[in-house]
Amino acid sequence: MNQLVTEEDQEEMHHQLLEQKAYHHLEIYDLVLLQEIYHLELLQVLLEELLQVPLEELLQVLLV
Repeated sequence: MNQLVTEEDQEEMHHQLLEQKAYHHLEIYDLVLLQEIYHLELLQVLLEELLQVPLEELLQVLLV
């Protein structure tokens, strides 16, 4: 059976392809956001640790 691809079929396939690309970009964006959240959590832990160090010790380290 030989079927011709209509213009409507082509538009539908194009729409589906664009939709797949959009979902792919959203998945990548989600991964990037998760990575940024992880980095912020690491930074928070480092800052909390840094706040435990007396200011005088910090200044000594920075001035060396």
